[in-house]
Amino acid sequence: MKKLLLLAFLASSLMTLQSCGGDDSVTQNGGGNNNGGINGGGGNNGGGGNNGGGNNGGGNNGGGGNTTTANLPIFIDGDLNGDTTIEYDSKDRFSKITVEKNNVNVSITEFKYDNDVLSEIKKSSGTISNPVTEYHTFTYSNNSVRININGKDDFEISIDNQGLALQTALISLNPPYITSYLYDSNKNVISSIAPRYKQDMTYDNSNGIFKNVNMPQWAIFYTLTMSVNLISLPVSIYNNLTEISYVPEPYVFQYTYNSDNYPITFDSTYYGQKGNITYSK
Repeated sequence: MKKLLLLAFLASSLMTLQSCGGDDSVTQNGGGNNNGGINGGGGNNGGGGNNGGGNNGGGNNGGGGNTTTANLPIFIDGDLNGDTTIEYDSKDRFSKITVEKNNVNVSITEFKYDNDVLSEIKKSSGTISNPVTEYHTFTYSNNSVRININGKDDFEISIDNQGLALQTALISLNPPYITSYLYDSNKNVISSIAPRYKQDMTYDNSNGIFKNVNMPQWAIFYTLTMSVNLISLPVSIYNNLTEISYVPEPYVFQYTYNSDNYPITFDSTYYGQKGNITYSK
């Protein structure tokens, strides 16, 4: 859970989805707000914006050519949890994410796209003598995405017409464990609501770390929280998380920024998480 929660806040910037382009082909419900629907009421999703329609993580895999887009995060070093290297395809989508600690691979996650849609995530972890491989495959239907892990339906994400995750359901449990999300006008997650808890979040006004990743928010959210397991909180894109409600005291996150106003260092009261972010030029 500690794994780059910072990314959570950084990633919270992720919810931006700005660069999700308009390639996605999953059919979605009408536009605008997250209110009502599967989100369980409330929360204005902030419609509009440059969230880029659709929710499928568009673009084909592009053969893994290096990106030429500036300010894509390519390396994150966390002093507690190791180093994360992020590679992109020619359309600025995740193609490979490698997590290392003490110069040893902890996990390698690879992404496959078919017809402009994220179709599979392959994660390899464990030791050379005892490797573990997970295959996450995606099935799309109207305003939902179902994820099958190694042949078993495990997870379902309900989405809006801009690719924001309104609700996640761990469907491998009976009954399913459901979490709903509310958003501000910048499409940042401001509340995460589950059966026995609610967390509220606030943000800065700077560019989010993953703002330029050309994938819908739900796909980045799932990647970082469920497949790569870098973070444990909802992921936002536009801005960066500065505070998470917690008793007795909230978790606080601080950043320094580059000349383009993207975070390059982070520090937090969340288990002392801190580190540095390197971007493409």
